[in-house]
Amino acid sequence: MNRVIHFTKKFESILRIVDSKSLKFFYCKEDFRVKGQLKSRAAHPMVCFCHFNNTSKPPFNNSYGNYGIEFSEKWAIKKKVSPVVYIEQKSQLSTALNTLLKARRDKKSYGDLSLSIILIKCYTKNLIGYNSKLKVKNFNFKDENEWRYVPLKKEIEGNFISINRKDHVNKIDYYNDLISKYSLKFKEIDIQKIYVENQEEKNIIYEKFNIDLNRIIINT
Repeated sequence: MNRVIHFTKKFESILRIVDSKSLKFFYCKEDFRVKGQLKSRAAHPMVCFCHFNNTSKPPFNNSYGNYGIEFSEKWAIKKKVSPVVYIEQKSQLSTALNTLLKARRDKKSYGDLSLSIILIKCYTKNLIGYNSKLKVKNFNFKDENEWRYVPLKKEIEGNFISINRKDHVNKIDYYNDLISKYSLKFKEIDIQKIYVENQEEKNIIYEKFNIDLNRIIINT
Protein backbone atom coordinates (compact mmCIF):
# COMPACT_ATOMS: atom_id res chain seq x y z
CA MET A 1 0.00 0.00 0.00
CA ASN A 2 1.40 3.36 -1.01
CA ARG A 3 1.53 5.97 1.74
CA VAL A 4 2.39 9.55 2.62
CA ILE A 5 4.35 10.69 5.67
CA HIS A 6 4.32 14.08 7.32
CA PHE A 7 7.74 14.62 8.90
CA THR A 8 8.53 16.94 11.79
CA LYS A 9 11.62 17.74 13.87
CA LYS A 10 10.18 17.65 17.39
CA PHE A 11 8.59 14.91 19.45
CA GLU A 12 6.33 17.56 21.00
CA SER A 13 4.95 18.26 17.53
CA ILE A 14 4.00 14.61 17.07
CA LEU A 15 2.22 14.66 20.44
CA ARG A 16 0.30 17.80 19.44
CA ILE A 17 -0.65 16.37 16.04
CA VAL A 18 -1.96 13.10 17.47
CA ASP A 19 -3.75 14.82 20.35
CA SER A 20 -5.48 17.38 18.11
CA LYS A 21 -5.98 14.95 15.20
CA SER A 22 -4.95 17.73 12.88
CA LEU A 23 -2.04 19.03 10.83
CA LYS A 24 -1.69 22.79 11.13
CA PHE A 25 -1.08 25.02 8.14
CA PHE A 26 2.13 27.05 8.04
CA TYR A 27 3.45 29.48 5.45
CA CYS A 28 6.35 27.84 3.60
CA LYS A 29 8.77 29.84 1.49
CA GLU A 30 9.24 28.87 -2.15
CA ASP A 31 11.49 30.19 -4.92
CA PHE A 32 10.70 29.68 -8.59
CA ARG A 33 13.41 30.12 -11.23
CA VAL A 34 13.36 30.07 -15.01
CA LYS A 35 16.65 29.52 -16.83
CA GLY A 36 18.55 30.42 -13.66
CA GLN A 37 16.69 33.68 -13.08
CA LEU A 38 14.56 34.16 -9.97
CA LYS A 39 10.97 34.85 -11.09
CA SER A 40 9.00 34.38 -7.88
CA ARG A 41 9.89 34.44 -4.19
CA ALA A 42 6.85 33.88 -1.99
CA ALA A 43 5.38 31.89 0.90
CA HIS A 44 2.20 29.81 0.79
CA PRO A 45 0.12 28.07 3.51
CA MET A 46 0.36 24.29 3.30
CA VAL A 47 0.83 20.90 4.90
CA CYS A 48 3.58 18.80 3.33
CA PHE A 49 4.09 15.06 3.00
CA CYS A 50 6.55 12.71 1.30
CA HIS A 51 5.12 9.87 -0.79
CA PHE A 52 6.46 6.29 -0.64
CA ASN A 53 5.48 2.99 -2.18
CA ASN A 54 4.91 -0.06 0.00
CA THR A 55 8.51 -1.28 -0.31
CA SER A 56 10.40 1.97 0.23
CA LYS A 57 11.93 2.67 3.63
CA PRO A 58 11.28 6.24 4.83
CA PRO A 59 14.53 8.25 4.96
CA PHE A 60 15.15 9.75 8.36
CA ASN A 61 17.73 12.45 9.09
CA ASN A 62 16.15 14.24 6.13
CA SER A 63 15.52 17.95 5.75
CA TYR A 64 12.09 17.68 7.38
CA GLY A 65 12.88 15.86 10.63
CA ASN A 66 13.23 12.51 12.38
CA TYR A 67 9.61 12.15 13.48
CA GLY A 68 6.72 11.25 11.23
CA ILE A 69 3.06 10.37 11.01
CA GLU A 70 1.97 8.11 8.16
CA PHE A 71 -1.31 7.94 6.25
CA SER A 72 -2.44 5.86 3.29
CA GLU A 73 -2.31 7.25 -0.24
CA LYS A 74 -6.06 6.60 -0.37
CA TRP A 75 -6.57 8.92 2.62
CA ALA A 76 -4.36 11.58 1.01
CA ILE A 77 -6.34 11.52 -2.24
CA LYS A 78 -9.64 11.64 -0.35
CA LYS A 79 -8.38 14.73 1.48
CA LYS A 80 -7.31 16.32 -1.84
CA VAL A 81 -3.61 16.17 -1.01
CA SER A 82 -1.79 16.37 -4.34
CA PRO A 83 1.66 15.50 -5.72
CA VAL A 84 3.95 18.44 -6.37
CA VAL A 85 4.69 19.13 -10.05
CA TYR A 86 8.46 19.33 -10.55
CA ILE A 87 9.49 21.62 -13.41
CA GLU A 88 12.89 21.82 -15.06
CA GLN A 89 14.00 25.47 -15.22
CA LYS A 90 14.67 25.50 -18.97
CA SER A 91 11.46 23.72 -19.96
CA GLN A 92 8.54 25.16 -21.89
CA LEU A 93 6.36 24.50 -18.85
CA SER A 94 8.48 26.75 -16.61
CA THR A 95 8.27 29.52 -19.21
CA ALA A 96 4.50 29.08 -19.47
CA LEU A 97 4.04 29.31 -15.69
CA ASN A 98 6.21 32.40 -15.56
CA THR A 99 3.99 34.00 -18.24
CA LEU A 100 0.93 33.32 -16.08
CA LEU A 101 2.61 34.74 -12.96
CA LYS A 102 3.65 37.86 -14.87
CA ALA A 103 0.10 38.36 -16.15
CA ARG A 104 -1.16 38.18 -12.58
CA ARG A 105 1.42 40.69 -11.35
CA ASP A 106 0.56 43.03 -14.24
CA LYS A 107 -3.14 42.87 -13.26
CA LYS A 108 -4.06 41.14 -16.51
CA SER A 109 -5.86 38.40 -14.59
CA TYR A 110 -8.49 38.86 -11.90
CA GLY A 111 -10.68 36.99 -9.44
CA ASP A 112 -10.88 33.23 -9.85
CA LEU A 113 -8.32 33.24 -12.68
CA SER A 114 -5.76 35.02 -10.52
CA LEU A 115 -6.36 32.60 -7.64
CA SER A 116 -6.06 29.64 -10.00
CA ILE A 117 -2.65 30.87 -11.19
CA ILE A 118 -1.45 31.10 -7.60
CA LEU A 119 -2.79 27.63 -6.76
CA ILE A 120 -0.87 26.18 -9.71
CA LYS A 121 2.24 27.94 -8.41
CA CYS A 122 1.60 26.54 -4.89
CA TYR A 123 1.80 22.98 -6.23
CA THR A 124 4.86 23.62 -8.42
CA LYS A 125 8.54 23.31 -7.58
CA ASN A 126 11.77 23.56 -9.56
CA LEU A 127 13.22 20.12 -10.20
CA ILE A 128 16.75 21.24 -9.27
CA GLY A 129 17.54 24.01 -6.80
CA TYR A 130 19.01 25.11 -3.50
CA ASN A 131 17.85 23.12 -0.47
CA SER A 132 17.96 25.74 2.29
CA LYS A 133 17.35 23.17 5.04
CA LEU A 134 20.24 20.91 4.03
CA LYS A 135 22.37 23.76 2.64
CA VAL A 136 22.82 21.81 -0.60
CA LYS A 137 23.11 23.38 -4.05
CA ASN A 138 21.68 21.66 -7.13
CA PHE A 139 19.47 19.45 -4.97
CA ASN A 140 17.07 17.15 -6.86
CA PHE A 141 13.75 17.84 -5.17
CA LYS A 142 12.04 15.02 -7.05
CA ASP A 143 13.82 12.64 -4.67
CA GLU A 144 11.50 13.89 -1.93
CA ASN A 145 8.33 12.88 -3.81
CA GLU A 146 6.50 15.70 -2.07
CA TRP A 147 2.72 15.88 -1.82
CA ARG A 148 0.95 18.99 -0.48
CA TYR A 149 -2.33 20.30 0.72
CA VAL A 150 -2.81 24.02 0.13
CA PRO A 151 -6.04 25.44 1.61
CA LEU A 152 -8.41 27.53 -0.45
CA LYS A 153 -8.96 31.10 0.75
CA LYS A 154 -12.42 30.19 2.07
CA GLU A 155 -10.85 27.46 4.23
CA ILE A 156 -8.71 30.05 6.02
CA GLU A 157 -11.41 32.72 6.10
CA GLY A 158 -9.96 34.91 3.39
CA ASN A 159 -6.37 35.00 4.61
CA PHE A 160 -3.50 35.03 2.11
CA ILE A 161 -2.53 32.00 0.05
CA SER A 162 0.52 33.88 -1.19
CA ILE A 163 2.68 36.52 0.50
CA ASN A 164 5.92 37.98 -0.78
CA ARG A 165 9.17 36.77 0.78
CA LYS A 166 10.10 40.10 2.40
CA ASP A 167 6.82 40.30 4.30
CA HIS A 168 7.09 36.64 5.26
CA VAL A 169 10.62 37.00 6.65
CA ASN A 170 9.83 40.17 8.59
CA LYS A 171 6.50 38.99 10.00
CA ILE A 172 6.60 35.20 9.87
CA ASP A 173 4.98 34.72 13.29
CA TYR A 174 2.28 37.25 12.48
CA TYR A 175 1.24 35.47 9.29
CA ASN A 176 1.37 32.01 10.84
CA ASP A 177 -0.74 33.26 13.75
CA LEU A 178 -3.39 34.41 11.26
CA ILE A 179 -3.95 30.82 10.15
CA SER A 180 -3.03 29.03 13.40
CA LYS A 181 -6.57 27.81 14.05
CA TYR A 182 -6.94 26.15 10.65
CA SER A 183 -5.71 22.65 9.86
CA LEU A 184 -6.08 19.46 7.87
CA LYS A 185 -8.17 17.11 10.01
CA PHE A 186 -7.93 13.33 10.35
CA LYS A 187 -9.27 10.53 12.55
CA GLU A 188 -7.20 8.31 14.81
CA ILE A 189 -8.09 5.33 12.63
CA ASP A 190 -6.48 7.14 9.65
CA ILE A 191 -3.02 6.92 11.25
CA GLN A 192 -1.05 4.06 9.70
CA LYS A 193 2.16 4.53 11.66
CA ILE A 194 3.89 6.98 13.96
CA TYR A 195 7.68 7.27 13.81
CA VAL A 196 9.72 8.19 16.90
CA GLU A 197 13.38 8.09 17.92
CA ASN A 198 13.45 5.80 20.95
CA GLN A 199 11.58 3.37 23.20
CA GLU A 200 10.75 6.02 25.80
CA GLU A 201 8.91 8.11 23.20
CA LYS A 202 7.13 5.01 21.93
CA ASN A 203 5.93 4.26 25.47
CA ILE A 204 4.73 7.83 25.98
CA ILE A 205 2.55 7.71 22.85
CA TYR A 206 1.14 4.32 23.80
CA GLU A 207 0.31 5.40 27.35
CA LYS A 208 -1.12 8.78 26.31
CA PHE A 209 -3.19 7.73 23.29
CA ASN A 210 -3.53 3.93 23.61
CA ILE A 211 -2.37 3.44 20.05
CA ASP A 212 -1.37 -0.09 19.06
CA LEU A 213 2.36 -0.54 19.70
CA ASN A 214 2.73 -2.15 16.26
CA ARG A 215 1.80 1.23 14.74
CA ILE A 216 4.51 3.09 16.69
CA ILE A 217 7.85 2.60 14.96
CA ILE A 218 11.30 3.48 16.26
CA ASN A 219 13.10 4.87 13.22
CA THR A 220 16.54 3.52 12.42
